[in-house]
Amino acid sequence: MKYLSSRRCRNFPGMVNNSNIDWLFPWPDQALLAVATELITPDNPLVPADYRRQIIEHVVDVHKSVIEVSRDFVTTLRRQNYVTPKNFLDFIATYQVPSVHCAENFLHFIVTY
Repeated sequence: MKYLSSRRCRNFPGMVNNSNIDWLFPWPDQALLAVATELITPDNPLVPADYRRQIIEHVVDVHKSVIEVSRDFVTTLRRQNYVTPKNFLDFIATYQVPSVHCAENFLHFIVTY
């Protein structure tokens, strides 16, 4: 029996060490800006042409601030929150959903604030 458990530990050391590898590296600011610029197109009805540049910069800043808050979250509560490129793409997708009611509220919110 002891032979089986030691052999299993040699075959699967990650189970014993509780180790994991974080392969997720943050995107550079230039890449975030390029992706947001490409996905938030000028013909998007939810984004007025006058505010397009500011909205793109806002999306990038929000993603970077979430990364910073996640670092604070780890140090404060010792809980890991992964911020991945998929989160960034999902956030941009909120600016791409063409709904008439949503578009009216969204434009009102942008112009008002």
